[in-house]
Amino acid sequence: MSVRGICTRSIGCSTLSCEHREVHFISKLCNSGYCRVQNEHVDCSQIMEEESIEPKYKSIFPEFVKRLEKRMEQGFKEYGDKSFDRPPKELLEEIEEELLDICGWSVVLYRRIKQLQNKMEGE
Repeated sequence: MSVRGICTRSIGCSTLSCEHREVHFISKLCNSGYCRVQNEHVDCSQIMEEESIEPKYKSIFPEFVKRLEKRMEQGFKEYGDKSFDRPPKELLEEIEEELLDICGWSVVLYRRIKQLQNKMEGE
């Protein structure tokens, strides 16, 4: 069976289509896929070598790490290393507060987007 690769850049697996235009799911660990039309496993090792399957996070991860490091440095300047000695319960409470802040900011942004949409619809 001939199999053509369509790289979806998903983490861990890629989607392939065969001559039956059905979908195969392949595992990077075992280089195999499954054809739902023929109900059989297919060897996708050639496709895996031809396709450059790279997780999406890799392109943005260096920037993320730089920004995280900058935040960690700011925290260190303000608080020192005190957070590393805090009890886990206190750290969980801090995380909970931060998550509530994120949710609150999401409501603010949602309202702003709705206002802009309503304004555009009125024009």
